[in-house]
Amino acid sequence: MIDHCVLAFDTYMHQKVYQGYVTDGLQCLSESIASYYGGSYLQKRFVDIIEGVEEEEVSADEIVLEVIEKAGLSVRGETSGNR
Repeated sequence: MIDHCVLAFDTYMHQKVYQGYVTDGLQCLSESIASYYGGSYLQKRFVDIIEGVEEEEVSADEIVLEVIEKAGLSVRGETSGNR
């Protein structure tokens, strides 16, 4: 029974990887063709659309603040006072 579950999971994962590979390749191809002819193309990955993955919009300042905080750094000469 466990062998069957492992085999089913392995098959499922192979299918998911292959589907991602094919759809990413098609997206790359369509992007190249659209760029050449001045057209538009789908910006998101097909897999992300199907699985409902939302992209997080984070500003550069937010990333810098997060890195400084997680690394335990301090910033000298800061004039804005928010760090």
